[in-house]
Amino acid sequence: MQRTLLTQTKSLRTPLSNLQVTKKVEKIISETKEFMLDFNAAAEANVVKANEAISKLSTSHKSEREKMEKLRSGISDDNTTFNSSISMMLTKFKMIWPFKAKSWMSLLFAPHKSVLKQSSSSTQS
Repeated sequence: MQRTLLTQTKSLRTPLSNLQVTKKVEKIISETKEFMLDFNAAAEANVVKANEAISKLSTSHKSEREKMEKLRSGISDDNTTFNSSISMMLTKFKMIWPFKAKSWMSLLFAPHKSVLKQSSSSTQS
């Protein structure tokens, strides 16, 4: 065992020939190339995965935006319908309300007692 250690240490001390150096350098270069190819392949796979995720996200974002636009237009349509129906009801209410416009507005927005006072004063005049 000591002899093998001695020969190993001798081999380490002896200078390498140009051919041996060239082979070692070539081996290191080929291992580095393999590593870089593997690394690049993994990086490209990650880029593809990231692009797919971004595509899915933008597609879902687009569909969510479309849903929100539909909802917004529906709310707007409902609001328009509601406003026109309220306006129509108020117009009809004005036609059947025998008192001044101020009185029917008070009926809608004032406290109960003041409405009673106003409506009684309106009936007297």
